[in-house]
Parts: sequence; C-alpha cells; structure tokens
Amino acid sequence: MCLVLAAYDNHPDYKLVLIANRDEFHDRPCKKLHNWDTDTSIQAGKDLEAGGTWLGVSIAGKVATVTNVRKPSSYAPALRSRGLLVTDFLESSINIDQFNQELIHSAHNYAGYNLLTFDQSQLCCFNNVTGSLEKLDPGIYTLSNADIHTSWPKTSRIRSNFESLSSNNENKDFSENLFRIMRDDQKASDEMLPVTGVSKQVEKQLSSIFIKGEHYGTRCTSIITIDKKGLMNFYERSYNRLGNISGNQKLTMKLTNQTIQTK
Repeated sequence: MCLVLAAYDNHPDYKLVLIANRDEFHDRPCKKLHNWDTDTSIQAGKDLEAGGTWLGVSIAGKVATVTNVRKPSSYAPALRSRGLLVTDFLESSINIDQFNQELIHSAHNYAGYNLLTFDQSQLCCFNNVTGSLEKLDPGIYTLSNADIHTSWPKTSRIRSNFESLSSNNENKDFSENLFRIMRDDQKASDEMLPVTGVSKQVEKQLSSIFIKGEHYGTRCTSIITIDKKGLMNFYERSYNRLGNISGNQKLTMKLTNQTIQTK
C-alpha cells in the first residue's frame, strides 16, 4: 500500500474503518481479492511476483497492511519481500504483542516499511527505519511512505475528506463515498511537496491520493469496515493504467468469538 487511513474506535457505527490505495507498476502481476487456499483462510489480493500481499484479513479476524518508506538514498538490497510481513501476521498463532517484538528483531531483513496490525483488541504500527513500535489509541491515523506521524498533503487531504464524510449523518452509501475519497487525483502545490529523495517531477506525480500514470499508478482501492456488531465487509476496486475501473470484489464476514464466518 502507499496510502492508508485507519479510523479505530472513532466512528459511531464502526470499530474499524480502513481505506487504502495500492500504487504499483502496472506490469507487476497480481491476483485480485480472494480466499487463499491456506489453513488460516487469508482473504487478500496476492502479489504474484513475491508471493505476499499488500492488505489482508484472516479467519481469526486479524487485519494487516504494509506501506514502503520512500528513502532512495538509504536503499539496500532486501532479503525478503515486505508483503510477506502481512501474511506472516495473518498466519501467525502467536499474539500481536509477541509478533511485534519479533518484528524488531527481524527489522534489518527488509527495506523500509510501516506495518499496521489489528487483532480486534488493538491497532499497532511498526516502522523498521525508526524502530518505532506503537500501540495506537482510538483515533484517526493516516499513513503513506513516511512514518505514521508525518503529514503529507495527501494524508491531510484524505483525513479532512474522511472527517467530513463521517460527520454527515445523512450519508446513505458509506462504502461508495469512501471509494470517491480515494479517487481524488488533485496534486499538491510545488511548495507543499515533501522531499524524499526522488525528483520534483516524481514527487508531484505521487502527491495525489489517486495516481494515474502509463507505467505506475493506483492499481486498486481497498476498504475494510468492521461494525459494532462484528460484521466485516472487505471491498476491493481495481483500476487499469488509464485509471478506469477494471473489477470489483467484496467479501462479507461475521466475526464471532474472534472467528470469521464467510458468506
């Protein structure tokens, strides 16, 4: 993922709302959201190049997503794909605290990343560049290609738009309005661009919530909502290189005693 908003125990109707855009090279092969053939019944898209995923849930009701940290000057060859961190968490039988401690010990095995993990009881974020592990309080969090406390124009914009949407009590189609927020392709002004080690032209291209490009762009938008009664909806909308919708997926799951019943 390259842009994530997580509202944790902050919305009147939902325990968790997570919305995210995956920005990637259009030629990188992947499989859309589906039920993996594993003992843990992972529900996720799949990166067919490295075998991991950018965002997923498990039959145990766990949720995880990963973003890369954009810092080309400190790039070093990675021993392992960051997408495998998501599947590691979803497949793990150890508790979230033990898992996050293991992240600290294995941090050097990966290029820069943020990993958000959720186990129905807490939301955590680990950044392997800073070594920061945080248990997040209820609230709204935005995350792109820096640490979770770094505000970029598009993270500020997505937060503002989400807060406006959440305050509208007459909103009748929450998921479609979330998709609309994630289609925002307005670029930041030059003076507001972050400095991450890439050219100003590239910074400009990457500064919008939704990215269009011939070779690189937003490949899909994912939405996960878990309401106060334990109903989880997982939506995924895919896009082609022109930014047009190329597919829609939806999974509905009922959380019962930390398990998921798939419909």
